[in-house]
Amino acid sequence: MFPQFYQKILQPHLSTTQYLTLQLLVLVLQSVKNVSLSKLAQRFPQPIKAASRVRSLQRFLNLSQLRAEKLWWPIVKELVKAESVKPSKKRARLFHQGYLLLVMAISYTLCTLQGIAGQQTPVNDYLARPTEKSRRVERHSNFYLGCYGFSWISSFQCWSQLAEQLMQSKAHKRYFYARGLQALSLIQSTL
Repeated sequence: MFPQFYQKILQPHLSTTQYLTLQLLVLVLQSVKNVSLSKLAQRFPQPIKAASRVRSLQRFLNLSQLRAEKLWWPIVKELVKAESVKPSKKRARLFHQGYLLLVMAISYTLCTLQGIAGQQTPVNDYLARPTEKSRRVERHSNFYLGCYGFSWISSFQCWSQLAEQLMQSKAHKRYFYARGLQALSLIQSTL
């Protein structure tokens, strides 16, 4: 996934697990528009509870191996040496506003129905942080749960090979991964 010169710089400084986590995190970052730790954790294809994914990413991002002088400056130097890349053409917008609104309405309805179906299964802890008992209103709507169920599944399918390697590199978490994979299959059954 990374260009060869990235691999040459990154692999000596990171363990296999850390390298796989970095690859997945970069892929998730490229697909998320609003970059925050909670948004990254929602899309990160690791079959553990949402709160655990946040803590896992926090621990990873605090690693001393990720310091700029060790990893990023050597990569920047290599990029400066390399040929400059030609800018890509801008994509034209093809949707007429009326059709776009219809598509958005259909999408909203489907996500809401998937969120309702997901509430009938014990998977909410894998999609989002749980609602505190003192809250009167649920933390997340059915629409939110439906969207992030689909998003988590598509991330997992897109990067399943890397996610599988990451799970194998953390053998002590097999029990939690098995529960997460079961939740993933329950979510898929509601789609």
